[in-house]
Amino acid sequence: MAKVFLSYRRADGVASGARSLIYQKLQEHYGPKSVFMDVERMQVARDFRECLQSELEDARVMLVLIGPDWTRVMKEREGREDDFVRIEIETALRLEKPVLPLLLGGAEMPGEDDVPESLKPFTYNHGVEIDTGRYFNEGMARLCADLDEHIFKGHVSRKSLNRGLVFTGLGLGAALIVGLLALKFAEKPLQPDIERTADSAEAIAENTAKSARLAEESTRH
Repeated sequence: MAKVFLSYRRADGVASGARSLIYQKLQEHYGPKSVFMDVERMQVARDFRECLQSELEDARVMLVLIGPDWTRVMKEREGREDDFVRIEIETALRLEKPVLPLLLGGAEMPGEDDVPESLKPFTYNHGVEIDTGRYFNEGMARLCADLDEHIFKGHVSRKSLNRGLVFTGLGLGAALIVGLLALKFAEKPLQPDIERTADSAEAIAENTAKSARLAEESTRH
């Protein structure tokens, strides 16, 4: 099962604003229970740290949404024990999960000097730019295609599966119609055709006899 963990900062305006759209697109592609985002999936009265650990253990990849304010907020919260974004990324790196930065709103990848020591390896990960404007859908389509190819090898998206089911259903429907028509013609009584054939033969014989009589009469005269 494809499982995606979304990490974002609420104080990072662009990323926080785009998170719901990204979450929705990923759900459309992978299924409603395949994407974790804290505000959507966090269980009531459950320890946040335990929840993060459990979700990250199940995840196949972490997507880190990075907007223009991400690096600034990271520096401002350096040393704070309640910086859960830092904890999320640290945990993913410790569990050796793929961590993919999504660069939003023209954001750039943070450098080594922009993050705590524990996150320095993260700064060397290749980031993917996602346009938050008119090309958002195209960017998300490319992202999902890359994830399917490199992370979820062999995954069939819900859209492809649904499309395949539709075409299969149409094919079965067409085959059923053809079968019913064939059955209808096969069950059609043959007697009328036989009777018509007999009538035609009888009419031909009658016309032939009539022609013979006329020919005989003309000979006599």
